[in-house]
Amino acid sequence: MALSNSSSDPSPDETPDEGADVEQVDDTTDTTTPSDEVPDEGADEDVTPSIQSSPAFRVAAISTQEEAMNVTDLQDNDNTLIRKHGNQLFAIADYSTEAVDPDDLFGARGADGYIAPVALPAGWKVMGYITTDGISEANDVGTSAVNAVQDLDPVRNDVDSLTKTLQLSFLESNAWTKALAHDLPVSEWPASKKGAYTYHDGDKSDFPFYRGLIITQDGVGRDAWYRVEEAYRMQVSDKGDRTLQRSDPEETNRTFTCFKDPALDEPKSYTEDARPAFIAPAG
Repeated sequence: MALSNSSSDPSPDETPDEGADVEQVDDTTDTTTPSDEVPDEGADEDVTPSIQSSPAFRVAAISTQEEAMNVTDLQDNDNTLIRKHGNQLFAIADYSTEAVDPDDLFGARGADGYIAPVALPAGWKVMGYITTDGISEANDVGTSAVNAVQDLDPVRNDVDSLTKTLQLSFLESNAWTKALAHDLPVSEWPASKKGAYTYHDGDKSDFPFYRGLIITQDGVGRDAWYRVEEAYRMQVSDKGDRTLQRSDPEETNRTFTCFKDPALDEPKSYTEDARPAFIAPAG
């Protein structure tokens, strides 16, 4: 007698009837390793936290950025180099007078490290008080632009001229400022500025050439700085108005244009020299 097979599992060779219910196998367990995964197209390629995104790194980056953006760390300021020129003189000499070397206006620096100004050479006249407007230097630069049809902006700019002028108002009405006002060469000025004078506007074809000298001192003692500026060949180019009245003092306002001096070893029109009163001795 044959026994029937009661097992419900079909053999591998058995094929379920078409239309019959097929048992669904729940296979949701992911057996792939991270290295086998292929990211979906468009997804972030790397979602693994990096050291750049760590909080500690961000704090360090912010700190470094703040230090780099701190302008005060980039400044180079020195309040001892701010200059004022309350103590000053303006002197005039004929153009025929020998030009001054700034070194000749100071004595030799002593063993203690100090220098001091000395008397001006012969031929120079110190003009006395000037107004609180001081001495103004102007530099008029003349340029010409080259334009092209293809551009609204200039394509080139050439410097055509540079005119330097000195302007000041003499506050003293002395014999020297009045001689200057009447366009006399220094050789025709009286020996003393305090004496009597008589000047007139006679026939003249031009104004004389002068040399101009400015000496200033800022500070005192070991903190003092001296400034020497010289116009080697200058000529009056403008005269300000003169007013005689009760409230304001009479002034002699003059503008001088500076010219290059061809007689110098190195032709030039102007020199500016600055030096400290004290330099610490070596050692």
